[in-house]
Amino acid sequence: SVYKSTNTGRLDYDEEHTGATLRFGHPVAENTRGYLRAKYDKSDLTTRYDSTGQPITDTDLFPLETASGETISLTGTLEYDTRNDRFSPTKGIFAAVSYEYAGFGQLKYNRGNGIFRYFKNIFWDVVWRNDLQYARIDGIDGQPVPFNELYLLGGPYSLRGYRSYRVGKMKFSKKIYDERLPKVGPAQAQIDAMRFYGGTQQAMARTELQFPLVKDAGIMGAGFFDIGAADDTLDGNFFSDVGFGIRWYSPIGVLRFEWGFPLNRDPNYHDATVFEFSIGPSF
Repeated sequence: SVYKSTNTGRLDYDEEHTGATLRFGHPVAENTRGYLRAKYDKSDLTTRYDSTGQPITDTDLFPLETASGETISLTGTLEYDTRNDRFSPTKGIFAAVSYEYAGFGQLKYNRGNGIFRYFKNIFWDVVWRNDLQYARIDGIDGQPVPFNELYLLGGPYSLRGYRSYRVGKMKFSKKIYDERLPKVGPAQAQIDAMRFYGGTQQAMARTELQFPLVKDAGIMGAGFFDIGAADDTLDGNFFSDVGFGIRWYSPIGVLRFEWGFPLNRDPNYHDATVFEFSIGPSF
């Protein structure tokens, strides 16, 4: 498949990706398949500007040229799947492990991922849904990991009580501190200068109960709890949230309306309530 995507959700820069993937799969045992994927990706990171046309990006902290370029990778994946329905499972297990070696292009790294998901209909039509994930990325041949590949959490597909890219390792921007200092003073300038940078590891657990509201129309309710961290070392700096949502299993896909409430937010960087509309299952 061929793709082109633009990501404007980052706070400090914009990025565009174009590329192609080729994937082969084959059964290896009952309910188990192996996959091999070849991928070519060209990334282009650009400066972000504020509403007045002034550049926001600190190019010392985020040297855009070091994360722009070609990535060529091979990924091996092993999947185990006993779900009764891939679109809306009510029972079964999905587990996957993968390893990506991106050592053939300008940008080099290797990445490992593990996923475990468990679904169970506990009574009537109430389904208990669970998702566990871990991932790690490292550089190759002494080359640092491109900073846009580092892990940050938040948003409708990870920690739903936090905005996208708002949970994870932060770094200090001297450029932003110097710009903000005469306007807001040292305390606020220090807060503004801390930027979400990302870590080499992420761990996340999500659990939810999904139940019918209008069953014949495919409208479901859900209550959820999420917890996760993204840093170079996962030493207890975890963020968590609770929330609820309404989901419509429509002909075009799952339409989700969700409200998340962070349990241990930093008020300098996190809202007290987050509403997200998204298309596609949470997991």
